[in-house]
Amino acid sequence: MSRRSEVTGQEIWEPHFKTFDGRHYDFQGQCSYYQVKTEQTSITGSYEVCGEQSVTCLTQLEIKIGNTGLKLGPRRHFEIVYDGQLQKPTKPFCNEDLCFYQGSDLHDVVDLASGIKVVWDRRSEVNFVIAPRNAGLLSGLFGNFDGDPDNDFVMPNGTQARDGVEFGESWVVEGSCHGRNASGRNPVITPQMRKEAEKVCDVLKSSAFSGCNMTADRDIIFENCIADVATCSPSNNMSVCLCPSLEEYVEQCAAAGQVIPAWRDGVPQCRDKCPPGQTFQTCGNSCKSSCRKMASTQVECLESCVEGCNCPEGMTKDDDGVCIPVARCPPVA
Repeated sequence: MSRRSEVTGQEIWEPHFKTFDGRHYDFQGQCSYYQVKTEQTSITGSYEVCGEQSVTCLTQLEIKIGNTGLKLGPRRHFEIVYDGQLQKPTKPFCNEDLCFYQGSDLHDVVDLASGIKVVWDRRSEVNFVIAPRNAGLLSGLFGNFDGDPDNDFVMPNGTQARDGVEFGESWVVEGSCHGRNASGRNPVITPQMRKEAEKVCDVLKSSAFSGCNMTADRDIIFENCIADVATCSPSNNMSVCLCPSLEEYVEQCAAAGQVIPAWRDGVPQCRDKCPPGQTFQTCGNSCKSSCRKMASTQVECLESCVEGCNCPEGMTKDDDGVCIPVARCPPVA
């Protein structure tokens, strides 16, 4: 899939943010915060402590647009309210406001009528894809999308924050802290902690990722990996703390047209076994993930790379989740 004019923003594991204009920062919030806001759309994220030194992780997204509200939680939990009524839908669920569907075995996807695509890994990582028509019209933790990373830290009062902590605190959802601190400082990594974490994160510099030469991004993501691995909770499998950083690098490489097709084969902690008939794709097209999704035309589907297991090229899933040739999809009623 070729690179498009849409812009992405990312947040992974112990909150490492990359704004729509490319600015990186960390923020250890423990409440709910506005991630993306437009006149039509509100997307908030809720955070809880998930590791050593009180580092936090994104645990839930809440999307409000038009008459529709959607909550995305861990694993496969979701809740949809339409026109004030709780719905009991299956995926895909599409109406005039949004289309919610499975983009791959690893990700759920939401296309919004406001020109925003949300890719959620059902754990703690979210990617946003933004249509060009939203340039300069956004606010929240991911910045304003005006092409200038130097002014991304605009607070709700219109002034620039001094740093990521002040910026993050300014976008807290009123009443969401429930006695917790609105934010915490970033963890302190001792030399010994760093040494041990580097042994794990050095895989990012191995031959498994030689298909991409985005050195500047790799260096930033390597430091993110060090922080995540060094503060990984003993109750977590190391893959939970390691793989998000590697996935972020692969996603950024794919967005730049440098696809790394088999990197998981070289990282045993991050392997993903596909169901029969499906193939693992680093840059799958979620817009063609199923017959029902392809038949839905109410909301524009922005193309973007979505990693995970999906049907081979030229095929898509039927209502039973079986891969069939696209030509065999039932006609649109």
